[in-house]
Amino acid sequence: MINDREQTVACDTTVVDILRARRLEPGQTLVELNGRIVQPEDFEDVQPQDGDELKVHTIVCGG
Repeated sequence: MINDREQTVACDTTVVDILRARRLEPGQTLVELNGRIVQPEDFEDVQPQDGDELKVHTIVCGG
């Protein structure tokens, strides 16, 4: 589940793959996996599993 929507991804898909598929910049994105923050340096290693809940938040800065 990604942002409360049921979605299917390949079993070897990483967080960074999911972000790139959505045209999101990993350096400007906060990711939660099952309620825990995924550190940006781990995006390439973390692979969500069946039943996991992923939340993706875009960081917006402005003045």
